[in-house]
Amino acid sequence: MTQVLRSHIVGPTYKSCTYFLHLARDSYKEALKALDDAKVDAQKKMKMQRDIQQVLAFYQKQKSVFNDPNVAIYPGRELPNLERRSTKYPAISDCIQFRHQPGRGRYAVATRDIVVGEFICVEEPCVSRILPEFSGSNCSNCFR
Repeated sequence: MTQVLRSHIVGPTYKSCTYFLHLARDSYKEALKALDDAKVDAQKKMKMQRDIQQVLAFYQKQKSVFNDPNVAIYPGRELPNLERRSTKYPAISDCIQFRHQPGRGRYAVATRDIVVGEFICVEEPCVSRILPEFSGSNCSNCFR
């Protein structure tokens, strides 16, 4: 049985990403072997074997980054810049102002005309998840 690495990683590193990619590939291979002894309906077993073989074939076709130190596993941020930030809310442009009115509650208003395509709010996500269709081809840390 594959052992899971239990360590606190303060940010994905090249070494940790490649370790987990190897671990995933090895786990798929172990699952394929375990299906031989599994007490599962023959049709379900065949479907699971096909699915696992497809995933393994997909990994084989992909460019390998395991031995390429030039691949940036954790690249820098690519967030757009706000031209003028609010002093009170740094993730928001200064063209947005929050107000409160009894009976209406808290709301935001534009303090000037906003140009089409202008960014008015930029912040890093607090939670992110890779879409299922990209899970085999993209890194689950940097999504590349």
